[in-house]
Amino acid sequence: MARRWMAAAALVACVGMGTALAGEAAAKPAGAPPKAPTFHQHSLKRMFLKFSWQAKERPFYEHVLWYLPSRVADLLDIVSFEVGVGKGAHANVHVTRLMQLGVGSQKSTVVGLMCRYPVVAKQELDETSLGWWTKFHDKRTTAWGPAPDLDHTEKEAFVTYRKEFAPAGVGVSLFAGVVGINVQVRWHEFHDFVKGFLTIDAHDDDY
Repeated sequence: MARRWMAAAALVACVGMGTALAGEAAAKPAGAPPKAPTFHQHSLKRMFLKFSWQAKERPFYEHVLWYLPSRVADLLDIVSFEVGVGKGAHANVHVTRLMQLGVGSQKSTVVGLMCRYPVVAKQELDETSLGWWTKFHDKRTTAWGPAPDLDHTEKEAFVTYRKEFAPAGVGVSLFAGVVGINVQVRWHEFHDFVKGFLTIDAHDDDY
């Protein structure tokens, strides 16, 4: 008698579980793509509490293998350097984008390191900047490398600055005639480099 009751209870449990799974499958659209993760670059909210080994679901040994490459990449994020060849005259010196002086225009092909990525791009730049006021148009078309094509106008200056030209950065750009250089130091990347040794991925950019 006890065996019959146990068998009946097991049958009811199986039927209930199957019904629940069927209902869940029906609620989820067939073929729906998984939700992409959202990353917040330079997020103060996540700056101190995000560990790379928690954020990325992978075997622990992979975190160990990627530890040193991620530290090198974080170091490269601090400084970018570019050399350009083309025509024009342009200069800009800034200590953050609220304290800057820049004027000129150029059309050139630039080669260098943007954040951690080597890149070759065509650039068209027109700028007049003084302090917080700026009037500029900067268009880049990537010829080689992972950096995206960019087209920034005066209206977008303090809204959608690209990472390698960050508003908080310190740097100098100089283009004279046919050749120029652009050096940027993004001091706000330094804390990501330091915290990375403790596996704290402040900028969600560890490998």
